[in-house]
Amino acid sequence: MLTQLPTSNRTLRQMEIIHTSLAGLSLICMVLLAGVLLPVFGFSHVRSLPVAALISVIACVGVGYLYFMNYRAHKIVLEQARLTDVLMNSLGQGFLTFDAKGICGAAYSQACCTLLECEKITGKKIADLLNVSQEGRADFDEWLGILYMPDHALSFEDAARFMPDQLVHDNGRVVHLAYRPVRDKQKRLICIVMIATDKTEEKDAQKRVDSERQFVAMVCAIFAEKQSFMLTMTEMKEMVERLSRIDATLFSAEFFRDVHTLKGAAMHFKMEIMGEKLHGLENTLRQLQGAVAEMGINPEAHEALSQHRAEVQLEFGRIQNSLRVVLGNENDRVQGIIEVDEDSLYDFGKLLKQHNVSPDVYYAYQNNLLSVPLFTLLKSLDRQMLPLAEKLEKKVKPIIFKGEEVRLPAKPLQHLLMALTHVVHNILDHGIEAPITRMAKGKDPQGQVTIHVQKVTGDDGRKWIEIIISDDGAGIDPNRVRQKLMTADPEGSWRFDDDEHIIQQLLTHEVSTRDEVSMLSGRGAGMSAVYQEVLHLKGQAVLRSEMHKGTRLIMRLPESLLIEFK
Repeated sequence: MLTQLPTSNRTLRQMEIIHTSLAGLSLICMVLLAGVLLPVFGFSHVRSLPVAALISVIACVGVGYLYFMNYRAHKIVLEQARLTDVLMNSLGQGFLTFDAKGICGAAYSQACCTLLECEKITGKKIADLLNVSQEGRADFDEWLGILYMPDHALSFEDAARFMPDQLVHDNGRVVHLAYRPVRDKQKRLICIVMIATDKTEEKDAQKRVDSERQFVAMVCAIFAEKQSFMLTMTEMKEMVERLSRIDATLFSAEFFRDVHTLKGAAMHFKMEIMGEKLHGLENTLRQLQGAVAEMGINPEAHEALSQHRAEVQLEFGRIQNSLRVVLGNENDRVQGIIEVDEDSLYDFGKLLKQHNVSPDVYYAYQNNLLSVPLFTLLKSLDRQMLPLAEKLEKKVKPIIFKGEEVRLPAKPLQHLLMALTHVVHNILDHGIEAPITRMAKGKDPQGQVTIHVQKVTGDDGRKWIEIIISDDGAGIDPNRVRQKLMTADPEGSWRFDDDEHIIQQLLTHEVSTRDEVSMLSGRGAGMSAVYQEVLHLKGQAVLRSEMHKGTRLIMRLPESLLIEFK
């Protein structure tokens, strides 16, 4: 809080000179006044020439001395003013003041003009200098009024947090904004000092650090799940090729689900820029879907998709180049280690089956070389969940894996595992409540997700591998689903379904219970993608949910996956 400015020794000396000058001037005035008033008190005028001359000399010397002292004080003031101006502008910080109406005062530093990119500050509105949008003016003026309100409950520091704290110019300059109060002796707010600091270099340095940190995180994620990463890169390459052939299939629900799933995979492997590019592609596909269905692909749609293809392809190439140092080329393999790609292993398995080898040899080959524990594949969900929960300021415990140890070939499940990323996003974004909300409901502030795997036999005698992913979150509100379905499919047969069947529509209709779309969820395509992958494996999927208690996704895959090559 700026209640007073710090004073230096020279400033104190300046004040002493001024006080001495005032005292001397007062004394001279009193002497002259006494000479004039002598007759009033019965004394005669000064008639002696030497006495008059002495008084005149003393008065002249006193006035001359006072002028000299004030001249010195004037020099000190000018010197300090120049020094203050040099210091304020050499620090690279801008200082200005504004009043309760948001009008800037006459006191400001020259650096402020540079940082705010304006020629004049005095008399301008602070909202104009900070480029506050017209939509945000009302909120800005409201918080400005609260700052000057004497009896508001918030402290100045708390209320000032709602003021703009950053100004980003078109040229990339980033200016940090801070606010300090200036008060009078009665602690009333006189004006506000805004301090503007150029943070462009710091922001650039932070971006480089974040980029390097993201690269390290990406490499760690790749080595933890190299097989899934290679599949993701293959799918991205195929998607870039599909985008180069701009046709109506790009606006199909299937392609949209593929983009949505790839976005989730990209975010899982810390490829955040790629995730943002794919998010933009999703937006464009949604916006143009109706127009393309009616009139076909117009030049606007063609240009938009071409732009997205160029952006995705450029980022895809950048990722490949950055990882070449880490993953190396085929000629860089370590001697003594033979790497065989999964397709070759599957092709050899097909060859064994075609030549009618002994079933014992066939199954031994499959179980020993192709199959892995299902829990090992599902562990990737745990690695996704914990950092994402931290980002969303949610608290979750590590996933509990329980049930039977089942081994499956990994290849048929790769696309399903990629799609399950959406389940993680939905659990954290929709299901698990904020810690304070969970505590208010009497729950553990940390959410719990459980994955249960078991072999079951259906009523028709078919054998299944059942995977149940459950959480103890808020559950799904069937009335909320109905509201969304009314917009998406107002004449659908869902209108006659009970609550249990209404919830299943989240698997078959691309609807979401969120009002806003985020990088994580909100489009409704995630659960639909999971459902389609389960159907592709000739399996079944259902949702079970209970308000305030949690949700279960129950997937059943045919046990025949154990002996099929896809």
